Amino acid sequence: MCSTVWGGAVPSVHLSVSRVRVDNDELEPNVTTGDLEVREDRGLLTWSLTFVTADEPWHHGLGACQLLVEATGHRRLRGRAVLIRSDLGRWHYFQGAGELEGLDASEFDFLG
Repeated sequence: MCSTVWGGAVPSVHLSVSRVRVDNDELEPNVTTGDLEVREDRGLLTWSLTFVTADEPWHHGLGACQLLVEATGHRRLRGRAVLIRSDLGRWHYFQGAGELEGLDASEFDFLG
């Protein structure tokens, strides 16, 4: 898959996210919709996670954390990330900070 960005195309894959666990906290966010984007940019693999929560706002301090993500196709992915932004405890944006364990590079042309 390919996402178009200004000035060209950056190969990327989007996976729907159904569940997120942050730093093994007991209180998990109630994810209503989530998107895990994995992209290749100048030979480097990068990733980010955006999700929206329902019901009660979910709060976690900004900064580094460990994520466990359940995504499309019963995938369980794990990686270090940084919580960059959290708006009113409902919309959350994490930037990957290293490898994303559980991602099979053979599934995606640009990762292999």
